[in-house]
Amino acid sequence: MYARADGEARAALRRRVGKLLGGSATLWIGAATESAMETRKVLAERTAESLRAALVEGALPGGGSALLACRPALRQCAAHAASSDEKAAYRILAAAVEAPARAIIQNAGGNLAQAMAGIDAAPRGYGYDVETGQV
Repeated sequence: MYARADGEARAALRRRVGKLLGGSATLWIGAATESAMETRKVLAERTAESLRAALVEGALPGGGSALLACRPALRQCAAHAASSDEKAAYRILAAAVEAPARAIIQNAGGNLAQAMAGIDAAPRGYGYDVETGQV
């Protein structure tokens, strides 16, 4: 990939958003059975509608911050769990609620270890801003 000037990148993004909002596309949807194909078709239509709504109305920032706020309670439950299976389940769930934030940080090109450490050290309600690369 080559680097573009900010103005070129913004213009390219505006063209892409314009195509998403006003353009049309053909999706070839296939499946092993007719019912599976209909399910995929409905899912594709819902996804397109959600994307258009997010582009028009904006998306609510959060990026997994609410899920990250659940980790202390899950860790506390794990500490008070009666059996080792229950402790393992709470630990697995605590790791799972980190997955959306981790994916967002990685997809944005952020330093995952640094970002997660910053979020852990920050007061409750803080998250990672992918545009600035800061907590």
